[in-house]
Amino acid sequence: YEGDGEGFSALVVHVVPNPKPGSDEVSRAASDSWVGLKGYKKADGSMQRARAFIGKTISKSGEEVDEVFIVDIPEDLTHPGELGPLQGTDSAYPAPPKGTSQRRLTWTEKWKTPGAIGTCWTSPDGAWITFLAHDDEGLQQIFTISPLGGDPVQLTAIPGGVADSPRWSPDGKGLVSVAKDGRLFCLESPGGDDPGGIREPVWLTKEKDTTTTKVVWSTQGDRIAFNRQVTNENGTAMQIFVVGAPKM
Repeated sequence: YEGDGEGFSALVVHVVPNPKPGSDEVSRAASDSWVGLKGYKKADGSMQRARAFIGKTISKSGEEVDEVFIVDIPEDLTHPGELGPLQGTDSAYPAPPKGTSQRRLTWTEKWKTPGAIGTCWTSPDGAWITFLAHDDEGLQQIFTISPLGGDPVQLTAIPGGVADSPRWSPDGKGLVSVAKDGRLFCLESPGGDDPGGIREPVWLTKEKDTTTTKVVWSTQGDRIAFNRQVTNENGTAMQIFVVGAPKM
C-alpha cells in the first residue's frame, strides 16, 4: 500500500492446535476467497459478507481431511468476541471479532476419496461456491455447494480429471479451468437456486500441455488468460497466453 492512512486487520477464523476427531474444529484455514462481490443472500433476504475457505479437520478415525467452510464476517471488526482478545495472548491464538460465525459446509470424510482441494472461488452473486474433490471414480472434478449448506453437486466428468480450481466469469455465467491433460475448457456455471448437474465442457485449446495453469477471465469477460511453459534458446520459463472466451 502506498499513501497515507491506517489499516486494521483481524483473524476471522477460529483455529486450534489439535482439532478433536470428528468435530468441526480446524487446525488450518487457507485457500479462501470472498463470497460474492457483496456477500451472499441469507434465508431472510439480507446480504451477508463472508469468506469461503478450506479447513483442515480430523476425522473420527484420526485422519486429516480438508473440508469446505464459510465464515460470516461482521461489518465492525474491532470488538473482541467470546473466544478472547483480537490480538491473542502469550498462550492463545488471536481470536475472531464479535459477530463472526463459522460453519462447515462439506463432510467429504464419508466419500470414497475424502478431501476438498484447491481454492474456494465463488459466483459474483455469492450463490455458489466451487471447489475440487474426487468423484466415485477417484478423479478430481469440479463440485459446487451453496453457502447456505446442502449437498455438494458434481459439475464435471472430465476424462482424467481437472487440474486447477475453476474461475468464474465476471457475469457469473461461465467457469473456466484446466484438465489434467493440460487442455483449457469452459462450462456453464450454476445459476439460480438449482445448480443442475454435470455439464458438457467447451474445449478452448487442443494442445495437451500439462504446464498450463493459472487461468483467469478478463474484466470484460471476452478473454481468458493463462500461463504455459515455453522453451526456447533462452531456456524454459512460464509465459502468458490469451484465448477468446465463448458465450455462455
